[in-house]
Amino acid sequence: MLKYLGAGGVGAAGLYGLYNLLKESKETKKMESKKSAEKWIQKAIEQPGALKKQLGVPKEEKIPAAKLETAAEKGGKLGRRARLAQTLKGLGKRKD
Repeated sequence: MLKYLGAGGVGAAGLYGLYNLLKESKETKKMESKKSAEKWIQKAIEQPGALKKQLGVPKEEKIPAAKLETAAEKGGKLGRRARLAQTLKGLGKRKD
């Protein structure tokens, strides 16, 4: 970039073009990050039912809250899945 600013470099029109190019790339990154942020839940849930399988809970039953809390304290995939389940559990509730 410094070579454009030095003597004998590109004039004002060239600098304006370079400025627009940088501006466009920033706007494109913002749009891409917004699109990916909209679908973060779908991306986070790669294997539906994996947490229940790890905890030994049948598919048709709900995971008990105490079991979910103890799993959330653990590390690894089990802990991450349990913490995500706790987060998603609270998303649908409204506080009036």
